[in-house]
Amino acid sequence: MMPGSRSRATVVLLCVFTAGILAGIFYERHLSARANRPMSPEEHHRAAMTEMGEILELDEQQTERVHAILAERQLIVQAKWEELRPEVTRAMNEVNMEIAELLRPDQRRRFHEWLNRRAEEHRRVTPVPHER
Repeated sequence: MMPGSRSRATVVLLCVFTAGILAGIFYERHLSARANRPMSPEEHHRAAMTEMGEILELDEQQTERVHAILAERQLIVQAKWEELRPEVTRAMNEVNMEIAELLRPDQRRRFHEWLNRRAEEHRRVTPVPHER
C-alpha cells in the first residue's frame, strides 16, 4: 500500500458510510414523501437540522451552533470530497464491473439502466462545483 493510501481509504470509507446513513434517514422521511422530486443541498441541510432537532431535542442555542458548525465545515468536507472523488469513482466503477460480470445479459442490461437512472438522479440534485 502506498504511503497515505490507508488514511485516504479510511476517509473514503467514513465518507461513504456517513453518506449512506444520511441517505437512509432522509429518504424515508423526505424523499419518499416527494416521490419524483429530489431535494436540493439546501433542502438536505434543512432536513438534517430538523431531524437532529427532533431526535436530539436541541434547544435554540444548540440548533444555532450545530447549524454554524455544519456551515463552517462544509467547505472542508467539500474540498476533501473533491480530492477523493477520483478514487471513489474508480472504486465504484470497479465494483459495478465486477457485479456486471456476474449477471446474465438481460440482467446486465437492467443493471446498467439502473445505474444510469441513479447517475441522472444524482446529477439533478448535485450542484456543479464552482471554479476557484
